[in-house]
Amino acid sequence: MVESSTKIHKDIPPYILAGRLPIRYRGLNLVGLRRNGFSTEVIQNIKDVYRMIYDSGLNFKDALEKVKSDFKLTEEINEIIKFIEKSTRGILKK
Repeated sequence: MVESSTKIHKDIPPYILAGRLPIRYRGLNLVGLRRNGFSTEVIQNIKDVYRMIYDSGLNFKDALEKVKSDFKLTEEINEIIKFIEKSTRGILKK
């Protein structure tokens, strides 16, 4: 989900909220995840993955490698990894 009137120059990964100027990662779209039936455990796993990507101090490539080695690769986590790896414009920053 993206705030209105926001210019988007980078790709926005799945399950997140993006906003501010310049556009930044703001957290998970918890309302959307819950409305779509995601369990608390799945939501926490997604949150932990994005914490690794955005808060670990690693660059995105190294953070993805750490996610691949440290997390159980569920469908949702694989979707995040695949999205970021296929991004040609890069993903938004925090």
